[in-house]
Amino acid sequence: MKIVQSILVVSVTLMTISSANAQYGNNGYYGNGIGNGNGAGGPIGATAGNQYKYEKSKETLDKERAENTNKSVETLKNELNLDELQLVIVRKEVEESNKKIYALAKEKDKSQDELAAEINAITEKMDTTINTFLNNEQKVKYKVIIESRKERINKIKNKK
Repeated sequence: MKIVQSILVVSVTLMTISSANAQYGNNGYYGNGIGNGNGAGGPIGATAGNQYKYEKSKETLDKERAENTNKSVETLKNELNLDELQLVIVRKEVEESNKKIYALAKEKDKSQDELAAEINAITEKMDTTINTFLNNEQKVKYKVIIESRKERINKIKNKK
């Protein structure tokens, strides 16, 4: 439940950062001669030939992804009462899914709908794989987690 929520929140955040960063390009405030390294109105750190970077570093993104993975796995471990083998499998699946989703978030040539569809496909594959290693009681609990995640996603979509 928290895994997918965390994944989607991070993905949406990264997409928002990318689109917000685009505002500072050639057509944005800093692209019209104001703040182009002349010290007038530019962000701190912007100098001629060295535009200020608003994107997160690879290390920061990797750290965030690892933190989200750990939170998600810990939540599933507690909610589903996973044994050690299940925990290893779940961690592997969540890590792989997070890597794919973070990579998608970096792509700038896809629409929000395309990204959402690809993220949905990744999470469905993850859910299917995880589900195959759960016992019947855990499958029921996991189905509730999945349904809750889908409800939250639909609420977010309906707000826009």
